[in-house]
Amino acid sequence: MRRKVVVMLFLLLAVLSCTAWAAGDEPVEEYEEVNLFQCGSLDGAQTVPGEVGLLSSEAAYQCIYQGLLAKQEKIDVSEFQISRAEIPALYEQVVNDNPELFYVGSNVTWWLIGSTVVSIEPYYLENLPADAEVRMNQAIAEALSLVEPGMSQAETALVLHDYLMDTVAYDWDTLVNGTPTDKAVYSAYGALVNGKAVCNGYALAYQMLLKQAGINAVKLTSTPMNHAWNLVEIDGNWYHVDVTHDDPAPNVEGGGRHFYFLRSDESMNRVWDTTSITCPNDYIEGWWLNNTSQPVHRWNGAYYYLGGYQEIYRTETLGEDPGVPVVSGLDRDRSSSNGVRWVDGQLYYLSMASREAYRLNRCNLATGARATVGEFSFAPTSSADGLGLRCNREAGVIEIYSDLQPELGPLFTFPLQSYPAEWDSLPLNADTLAGCVSGSDGILRAGLVWTHSAEEGAYLAAAFYRDGRMVKVQVVDSDGWETGLNVLELDTAGRPAYDRVALFLLSDSGVPLCASKTTA
Repeated sequence: MRRKVVVMLFLLLAVLSCTAWAAGDEPVEEYEEVNLFQCGSLDGAQTVPGEVGLLSSEAAYQCIYQGLLAKQEKIDVSEFQISRAEIPALYEQVVNDNPELFYVGSNVTWWLIGSTVVSIEPYYLENLPADAEVRMNQAIAEALSLVEPGMSQAETALVLHDYLMDTVAYDWDTLVNGTPTDKAVYSAYGALVNGKAVCNGYALAYQMLLKQAGINAVKLTSTPMNHAWNLVEIDGNWYHVDVTHDDPAPNVEGGGRHFYFLRSDESMNRVWDTTSITCPNDYIEGWWLNNTSQPVHRWNGAYYYLGGYQEIYRTETLGEDPGVPVVSGLDRDRSSSNGVRWVDGQLYYLSMASREAYRLNRCNLATGARATVGEFSFAPTSSADGLGLRCNREAGVIEIYSDLQPELGPLFTFPLQSYPAEWDSLPLNADTLAGCVSGSDGILRAGLVWTHSAEEGAYLAAAFYRDGRMVKVQVVDSDGWETGLNVLELDTAGRPAYDRVALFLLSDSGVPLCASKTTA
């Protein structure tokens, strides 16, 4: 009898319990707008290494992160017992830590039972292209392709810093009007895919690329400046990096500096919002890199940079040693509003031909030889207007842009010259073979200075040698000779392995007129 009464009481309690739970089992929705960096907020929670996390549960963080990655309509978080008071900061932390979630909007709906959040209904931005994530992944891969095996953390931070300077322009509408026409400029997507950003976009793009390369970085803000930049951890020490203020505005194609790269708190000389991270030292005090007013160039395992206005320096490491000048006396335009362009061991730069006429020049870093590529006239629309240089590899040209009117497209184009600059200074009063160079694209480029004294119908042949034996002879096709330098191309794909090439200029009847033996 006692057992029967106990069972009845248990069943009654169970029914009453279920009835009470059912009465409160209907989730209630609450809408909120949270502080997300990619939506323009300078405030918002994020994970700062060394600081106590918002929640002890890493699982809750990962659940929200994975749900946002998968673009779930509702993310079930009921098992984590997250309170209504905790959820905004946790959600901000997840999104702000991970700029790859660029498609997440600041609007969000919490679903609550009592004061506990059981699910999250995110808002995903609707104005992005359908293939936005594909484009983002392609841009990330392009940037990371510059990180060479064996690079130090400082070298990795540098090449990614310079990649953003080279490919991103500060949004001019925001600079002039104070309001962006496209809010993507706040995000890493705006910077990496659209090529336009404001400080938040620069900082988030840099943070994401560094994260992909295994380097810790967080976004730092200054409310008085209405500005954002990064704190970056290099070899266990923290430094300031401000890509935005190193990149000229208005944008200069081929322009940029490193004044705000790996700097200390003191060197920044700013007031910023509270953080537990301190940066007591510059990466290197009095560093040559912080004084360069143009981008640097990594080529054949060394760094090249413009020291002053007239010299090119070469240094083996990204350390204290400033290196040695390898080229001096460059006749280079000194305007800080004009850019330069480093391309595969060559420096393309501008000089003044007259008051409103410019020359595009190039310098070979291996030999120091210089040549003029071409001349053009340009009258700036204002004192802020300058000229930028862009390398269009697909079209095989150097393009020249107005800083203030990039929408006009290239104002002038000149051929991208992959042959040595010395060839441009060969004498025009003789039939001369300049030699040949073999490019990484498998194309052999042969130089010939042709005059009218040579026989009509003459042709150029290339003989390939291996270990002293000729393994192939091939005629270099031409649509006709011109007085001056003729650069002919020969596709060497499928050729037997060779270590030397001999060039022969032959008459129509096969008689050698001149020859040049050049190791290719």
